[in-house]
Amino acid sequence: MADDEPLARMGMRKYISELPHLTLLGECRNGEEVLDFLKEKKPDLIFLDIQMPFKNGLEVIENLEYCPLVIITTAYSQYAVKGFELNVADYLVKPFSKERFKLAVDRVSELISLHALRDNEQIVIKSNRTLIKLNISDIVYLQAMENYVVFHTRSQKYVVHQTLSSAMEMLSGSDFHQVHKSFAVSRKHVQAIDREALLVNDKSIPVGKSFRKEMKSLFEK
Repeated sequence: MADDEPLARMGMRKYISELPHLTLLGECRNGEEVLDFLKEKKPDLIFLDIQMPFKNGLEVIENLEYCPLVIITTAYSQYAVKGFELNVADYLVKPFSKERFKLAVDRVSELISLHALRDNEQIVIKSNRTLIKLNISDIVYLQAMENYVVFHTRSQKYVVHQTLSSAMEMLSGSDFHQVHKSFAVSRKHVQAIDREALLVNDKSIPVGKSFRKEMKSLFEK
């Protein structure tokens, strides 16, 4: 949990204590403390305020090396779009109720549970209220759309309520690579590459500026 306001931390501490499947590993008061904490601990989830000293919550997310699921907790609704662009799991605007807090935690718990069901060749996703097993080899690319991710196969697409970062975590070790803030691709399905785009399953996928150097070296191997 990260928040510079003692009263906010006290309220969060109470909510967390009432959910038996949550264990509070630590509390941070500023962005630098969060980054230092995450170098030592590997939490599944972090509750992150935006307005904090040294580094704000959005800057923390942009500087994460280890990427847990993130629920933003803030008094400022205007950062929601930016938060979802950074693939946060949920966005809670203070003051929020215990019920809204629990709903956010339940969503994250479901994502963690689905990740645990993964084997080396398949993942389980929940689309349109249905659990679906997907062969990882059939997934061509992922597209983030606000707080949803679209899993594209050669012939179908599945819309899942999760973030791109959590989807990438599910696919870790399977040769998927993020090429843009909103896209990740399976390397084996890439047909062609130039400086600004990839051709995947006959569709042009943009390559973000910050990903171009890495993509060039990766696909030249």
